[in-house]
Amino acid sequence: YHYFVRRDCGGGDVSPWTGPYTFYTNYCEVSTQWTGDNISGFETSGAIINISNSNNGSAPTGYADFTSFAVQHFETGEVDFTVTTQWSMNVNMWIDWNNNMVFDAGELVYEGLAQQTTHTVTITVPTGTPVGDYRIRIRAGYLWNSNIVPCGMSNYGETEDYTFTVITPPTCMPPTQLGANINTLTEAELYWTSDGTLFEVEYGAQGF
Repeated sequence: YHYFVRRDCGGGDVSPWTGPYTFYTNYCEVSTQWTGDNISGFETSGAIINISNSNNGSAPTGYADFTSFAVQHFETGEVDFTVTTQWSMNVNMWIDWNNNMVFDAGELVYEGLAQQTTHTVTITVPTGTPVGDYRIRIRAGYLWNSNIVPCGMSNYGETEDYTFTVITPPTCMPPTQLGANINTLTEAELYWTSDGTLFEVEYGAQGF
């Protein structure tokens, strides 16, 4: 942001404007010196509402703001996160659970030191987390080339931000562990895990 200020001396006499003064209120900025080593996909499963962001391409500065993508789950619930990278890289993930716009050391929810193209972790929403939005930061890179920290410039890799929305638990919990046994070209047996015995099912071609 910028701001300007001037003095009001009364009687319509005001001073010239002074400024602008620049200040920054968002999360710490990140960039990559040499782009092209990218996060190619991010998805979640097991949440009430999940994220699926595949083939998301290369960010020109090495940073992509995907905070419009929000995974939604409730306090103490578990969510599976999967990050895929273009090349075999290390991946770190933080969630700012205390919403202070700082990715504290205790908010590092995944540290993927093994260089590989797929990183998966199960994360539990901490007990006592209030309902609201929380910033997820995912950073991929090469450990031998850069220390993977949540802020600043890295040599190679990419950083993406998403949103974790903590919600009130539904009074009627949705089914989980959806699957299908394919019998023929025109027949499939659908299955899921859930309490209760009454269900509604809708199906159609992908994207219906």
